[in-house]
Amino acid sequence: MPSIPQLLLFLALCFLGGSTAVHGDHDPPEFGKPLWNSTYTDQLKRDLLATYDKFARPAQHTNMTTVTIDLGLKHVHLDDSKSLMTVNAWVKLMWRDEKLQWNSSDYGGLKELHLADHEIWQPDVVLYNSALGNNIDHYGNTHCIATPEGKVMWVPPTQFVVFCDMDLSKWPFDRHLCSLRLGSWTYSGDQVDLQISKIGEIEASIKTMEVTEWNVVGVSKRRTSSYYECCSEPYVDVTFNLTVERRSPSYRAIVILPAMCTILLTLSPLWLPPQSKERYLLCGITVILIALFLVYFSIRLPLIGPSTPLIVMFYASSLIMVCCTVVLTVVCYNVVLSQVRLPRAVIDLLRGRLSKVLLLPTLRVKPSYDEDTSSTGEELRDYEGNNDDRMILSRRNPQEGWILVTAAFDRIFFVAYLVVFGSLMLKAVL
Repeated sequence: MPSIPQLLLFLALCFLGGSTAVHGDHDPPEFGKPLWNSTYTDQLKRDLLATYDKFARPAQHTNMTTVTIDLGLKHVHLDDSKSLMTVNAWVKLMWRDEKLQWNSSDYGGLKELHLADHEIWQPDVVLYNSALGNNIDHYGNTHCIATPEGKVMWVPPTQFVVFCDMDLSKWPFDRHLCSLRLGSWTYSGDQVDLQISKIGEIEASIKTMEVTEWNVVGVSKRRTSSYYECCSEPYVDVTFNLTVERRSPSYRAIVILPAMCTILLTLSPLWLPPQSKERYLLCGITVILIALFLVYFSIRLPLIGPSTPLIVMFYASSLIMVCCTVVLTVVCYNVVLSQVRLPRAVIDLLRGRLSKVLLLPTLRVKPSYDEDTSSTGEELRDYEGNNDDRMILSRRNPQEGWILVTAAFDRIFFVAYLVVFGSLMLKAVL
C-alpha cells in the first residue's frame, strides 16, 4: 500500500500531464504578432516614425528648410475701446521633410499619409506682435498631410489677437491698417526660410468672409529679412497688412440724423426775436440733448487716443455755440430794454446795404425819424414786408433801434455757426 507522500506525488504528475495535453491542442500566438491585420498605412507609419525625432529639424544642418505660408481669413473683429484686432483664419504651411519619404510602390501605391501634429516636426512660426503675452500656442490640433516626396502640408485653424493703432477721428466711418507679423521664433533664415505663397488664398478668402461689422477692403503681404545685434545671421518674417473698414449703415440713424437735428436746434434760436422767451427754452433743450450724446460717446469711445473723433468735436462745438447763444440772448434782452438812443448813423447803416446782406427787418418810416418827439410814431414792417409784424420806432421809444442791432448780431452769429459746421463736415469728408 503506497504511503501518503507517494500518493501526493502521483496526483501532482497527473495534473501536470493533463495541463500539457490541453495546451498542446491550442498553441499560443506567436510573441509580438499583432492581433489585427495591419494596413500599408500602419506599416508605413511604423517604418517612418520608429526612430523619428520630432524635435530635430528634418534636414542636414547645412541645408535650409523652406516654409511657404498663407492665410485664409474667416472673421475679423476690431475692439476700438482696447485697440485690439482679432483675426480668425486658416494658416496654410507647407515644407519638405527629408525624413518622410517613401516609395509608394512598396506600400500598395500609398501616396498620402495623414499624421498628427504631435508626431512630426513642425516649424515654430509664431505671431511676433501678439497681444496675448506669453501665449504662443496659436494653432489648433489638426493633422498634417505628407506625400512620398516628403512634402508636408498643415492647415490649422487659428485665432490671432494683435494691437492695432486705430485712428478714430472719422468714427463711425473709420478705416484702419493692422498688421500680422509671423516668423520663426528660434530658427534663423539660414535654417528656416519663410516664403509667401503665390496662390493668393488670403485675397480669395476675403470674398467668402462672414458679414460682420468690419469689412476687409485691402490686403498686402511683405517678406522681411532682419538682422539683430546678437546674431550675424538673418531672421525672416512675413507681414500681412489688413485694411479694414467699418460697416456703418446702422450708425446713420444713431449718429448722422441726431447730428443734423442738433444743427437745426443750434441755429433756430438765432431767428427768434431777442425778447422771445422761447429762445431760452430751445437752448435749454438743445444743451440737454448734446450733453446726453457726449455722455454716450464717453462710454462708447476710448478717452485716450492719438486723435479726437470728429463727432465728439462736433457735439462739443455745438455745446459751446449753444452756450454762446444763451449769453447772446441774455445780453440782447437787456440791451433791448435800454433807454439809450442809437445814433442816426447806426440806424442808417442798419437800414442800408447791410440790411440786405444780413437779411435784417425792413424799415418803413412815416413820418421821418427826425420829426418832433410829439409825433405819434413810426411804423416798422419787418421780415420782408410782413404787414402783421409791426414795431414802433420813435424818439420816445429807442428800443426798436436796439432790436435791429440785436438782429444784426444774430445774423453774424448764424453765419459764424455755419462756418464752424461746414469746416467740421469738410474734415469728415476729407
